[in-house]
Amino acid sequence: MIGRGTRLCQGLMDGEDKHRFYIFDFCGNFAFFRINEGKPSANQMALQSAIFNLEFQMAYKLQEADKQAERLIAYREKLVEMMSGKVRELDRESFAVRQHLKYVDLYANTNGYQTISYEDTQTVKEELAPLILPDQGDASAQRFDALIYGMELAYLSDKKYTRAKGDLLKHVKAIAGVANIPEIQVKTDLIQEILQTDYVDRAGIDEFEYIREELRGLMKYVSRKKIKYDTDFADDIFCNL
Repeated sequence: MIGRGTRLCQGLMDGEDKHRFYIFDFCGNFAFFRINEGKPSANQMALQSAIFNLEFQMAYKLQEADKQAERLIAYREKLVEMMSGKVRELDRESFAVRQHLKYVDLYANTNGYQTISYEDTQTVKEELAPLILPDQGDASAQRFDALIYGMELAYLSDKKYTRAKGDLLKHVKAIAGVANIPEIQVKTDLIQEILQTDYVDRAGIDEFEYIREELRGLMKYVSRKKIKYDTDFADDIFCNL
């Protein structure tokens, strides 16, 4: 229907071209397909879903007996508070949300996270994470969150994160390349420690969180390179008379 609305229709009324159109979304299709008022938001939605899913998986891993240190318990409580807050933000009148109210009600309350099973992680991934609303903050900072959360989850799962470590170092090197910015200058010690020492190799949850919180706001200064492709294809046009 959006495609129909964007048709030009020259001379539509009194010789004037169409210059606007309206969509009356009676059935809540924008919400159902997670379209943000006509603005591109699929990537933001996918990112928020991924972050929520990572947070939930970390909460699952942090239940294990060997992870009951006071600092890790506090970190899990912080994750649970963030996740339940995100769920409470959902519009219960939305057509898409109404289809999953069972899980929305469960995880809008911190008590719903007390005992998480592996099956719960799969259910949340499929039923709840796709509903999470886009964060209004900087997208580059959120992508950095996802990167660090992925490393934290790998650490908690005793898995290697070589590729993620490489991505982290690339980001930090990029920041170091624009060190004339005051916001970056105040983080010089941390940046150099990451680049010049084995800080990342020795890092645990506390260190990863410190990196995330200290550097996420600087990711907006990292330029994203765009690749341009020049093509020279000849079109074959067939006309049936």
